[in-house]
Amino acid sequence: MTIELRNLENSAQFLLLPRKDRETAVLFAVFNIGSRQEIKEKKGIAHFCEHLFFKGSKKWPTALELSAFIESRGGQFNAFTDKEMLGFYVRVPSKHLEAGFQFLSELSQHPLFLEKDIEVERKVIIEELNMYEDNPSQKIDDLIDQLFYGETSLGWPIIGTKETILSLKKPDFESFFNNFFVAKNLYLAIAGNFQLQQVLEWLEKYFGNFKKGESRSVENIAFQRAPAFLHRKKETEQTHLALGFRGFAFNDPRRLISKLLATLLAGGMSSRLFIEIREKLGLCYYIYARSVNFLDTGQFLIFAGVDNRRLDLAINALLEELRKIKRGDLKEEECQRTKEMFIGRLLIRLEDLEELASFYLKELIYKQEVKELKETVKEIAAISREDLINLAQEIFDEQKMYLAAIGPRRFNFK
Repeated sequence: MTIELRNLENSAQFLLLPRKDRETAVLFAVFNIGSRQEIKEKKGIAHFCEHLFFKGSKKWPTALELSAFIESRGGQFNAFTDKEMLGFYVRVPSKHLEAGFQFLSELSQHPLFLEKDIEVERKVIIEELNMYEDNPSQKIDDLIDQLFYGETSLGWPIIGTKETILSLKKPDFESFFNNFFVAKNLYLAIAGNFQLQQVLEWLEKYFGNFKKGESRSVENIAFQRAPAFLHRKKETEQTHLALGFRGFAFNDPRRLISKLLATLLAGGMSSRLFIEIREKLGLCYYIYARSVNFLDTGQFLIFAGVDNRRLDLAINALLEELRKIKRGDLKEEECQRTKEMFIGRLLIRLEDLEELASFYLKELIYKQEVKELKETVKEIAAISREDLINLAQEIFDEQKMYLAAIGPRRFNFK
């Protein structure tokens, strides 16, 4: 697959990812802004904005008109808000691709922010927040971020708080939109079956007039230098844990090693923690690990839902598995098997057009360049057993550990 990277005259960048064997195409419009750009009094405004974009626009002033335009052509659409990104995407049969361009252009440039829509969506988001509060396996994400980043925008929940959601007004949304939804923050990607010349014309037609503006810097993050623990008491049938260590920024050369290490530890039913903590000790139902990478920092996180009565045993057993790798307890065979798993899953994931576009957009936004997938596969294949052990020794420092838990009793481990 040939990847093309181009620029519009207004500084917006776009990726072309042709897949001629498909009957559809997906179009992404992603802004490198998110909850990290918020101020304390306006927590949750980026996510709230995302909801309001779908309530209507200048051309289609109601949510029904907006959705009917694309759904009547067999299209599907959605959006997301993250710490450092906010994006929209639409997938359509290739013959209706121009409608997809028109849809995302209108959606991202001409929201109405009507008072009546704000009040309705405010109630919806409060219920969304209540849903997260009732789901400890999701809420634990917010707690571990709070431990890592404290009272900074990276430490705040993306959805905001009940107080800030209730306080946001029409001028707040208009100001946030005008400041951040500008061409310099805009990245586009199209993946699937399309005609190049048509797409170039549509990009200019629908996004060439996107308003100009300046990108905004983000605050630096300070880290604690001693273990930090946070427990939220809740009468649950199991305790939901998040164990974290400081990780790496997206551009850090150790990022792929950390992702491979997460796969080795808890990337599947044959992974270390799944075998030891679940299969042998029967301490949990779910357990997984992930490497999270931001613009200038990162996290290595392990999540599990464990037996309330054996909470301390579970934490100690988990830490012991990390210590084993630090001591060099890792066979070459296991290393090779993990690399094959990681590469295979990546290739399978990128067969999906949405995943393909999202993968390369992240590369572009964080690195300002893209490379062929085969180059990434080569990097992963070149990671050695020693690389994994050295990284484990570097990041699994129990004097700089974060541990958050939601459950009925506090932990007390050694």
